[in-house]
Amino acid sequence: MDQILPRVLKFSRFEVDVTRGCVRAGGRDIDLRPKAFDLMCYLAENAGRLVSKQELHDAVWGNVAVSDDSLVQCIRELRQKLGDCDRELIKTVPRRGYLLDANGPRARPCVRICKLS
Repeated sequence: MDQILPRVLKFSRFEVDVTRGCVRAGGRDIDLRPKAFDLMCYLAENAGRLVSKQELHDAVWGNVAVSDDSLVQCIRELRQKLGDCDRELIKTVPRRGYLLDANGPRARPCVRICKLS
């Protein structure tokens, strides 16, 4: 029988467990929709690198035609669930893409309603 090797990506105070399909912070699972999880995995695998919107579309949605709003909604969900109200963890580079700043300030739970775009 083949052995399954766990694959966990760690950044800031978060863990992305690719094998189990979940994101954790402080030992607690963070509930994400499937596409938001796929996006989180891709950003975590490419942490510290600007990832273009087109590359993210290709990686997460493949050949399925979706609007830019689908990507924006997933980014919004990730920021909300990760407590990234100040956009210090997932940075937007206008008209180019997104960057997961794994070495930046640690995201904290939001104590106010996030202003999302």
